[in-house]
Amino acid sequence: MAGDNLYDRLGKINNYGQFNLDPPLRPENTVIDFLTNSAGINDLSATSADTNSVEAYDYNVASGFITLMSTCIVHIEDAGIIPSKFGGINALSNGLSFEAIDDDGTTVLKDLLNGNTIKENGEFSHLAGATQTDGGAGDDSFSLIWEFKRSFGGPVLFQSNQIFRATIQDNITGIEEMHIIIHGSTYPDVN
Repeated sequence: MAGDNLYDRLGKINNYGQFNLDPPLRPENTVIDFLTNSAGINDLSATSADTNSVEAYDYNVASGFITLMSTCIVHIEDAGIIPSKFGGINALSNGLSFEAIDDDGTTVLKDLLNGNTIKENGEFSHLAGATQTDGGAGDDSFSLIWEFKRSFGGPVLFQSNQIFRATIQDNITGIEEMHIIIHGSTYPDVN
C-alpha cells in the first residue's frame, strides 16, 4: 500500500535532503541513554584498566522496536585537556571507534569512522563541533556533540536488537570521567 513504509509513517525528506519527523515527537518516544559495558557501567574511565584491553560500550535497541539516533555526546572531565592528548592523558595508541552492530551482537553493519579511530581530543573535531571548558584549578571539561544529520544527512535508523557501539582499545583509567550518551527516538517496529 502506498505511504505505508517506515519513512512515510515517521517523517518526510524535505527539499534539502533532511529528514523531518511528522507528526512531532511524543515524550514517550524520546531516547537519552548512556552507553554501558557488559557490566552495566557507563564511565569508560572506570573499566579500561588493562593496557591491552578492548572494552565495548553499547546502546541496544529493544526487541520489537526501532530507534532513530540523532546525536552522540562524548563528555570528558579531566585536568589538562589539550588537543594533542586524550582527555588529560597522553594520546591513545589504538583509539576509540564507533560502529553499528547487527542483532547477532558481532556483525559490523557499518564502521561509522570508516576504519579510523579517535586517538586524541583534537580528532573529535572530525565528527562535529567540540567545546572545551577550562576548569581553572579543577578539572577541565570537554564535550563533543556529534549530530548525525551533519555526518549522515539525518538520524541513523537502528532496527530491533541492533547496537550502537563505542569501543575503547586502550587503558584510559587516568582520565577522571568519560561518558558517551545517545539521543534519538524509538518506535514499535510494525514491519
